[in-house]
Amino acid sequence: MIRTTLSALVCLAALGLAGAATAEERAAAAAERVAPVRQADLDLSSERDATIMLERLRRAAGAVCDAPQLTNPSPATRRAMAACREEALSEAVRLLDAPMVTRLHTTGVSAVSYAR
Repeated sequence: MIRTTLSALVCLAALGLAGAATAEERAAAAAERVAPVRQADLDLSSERDATIMLERLRRAAGAVCDAPQLTNPSPATRRAMAACREEALSEAVRLLDAPMVTRLHTTGVSAVSYAR
């Protein structure tokens, strides 16, 4: 199982939530920003399954980076969340080290109808 994770400083600072938080609080927040991504049911050498995996990673990056508690985020916060999602996705793809998933990510494959 691969886990999509982010550094507390990158994600929280980008969202402007770091504020006066102590290093300990930021570290605890980072520990909470992990999303498990299932892959055992996929053959990542298959383009179809690699596309499904990439979509799962995208959803996990959203779970890690988005701030649903913000009802009307500022444009800067929305940009920061988008940058966080892209960073989390790129790092997860790098860590997964599956050539087909990497190729699809690099070429910008979008969501698919057969994502499970």
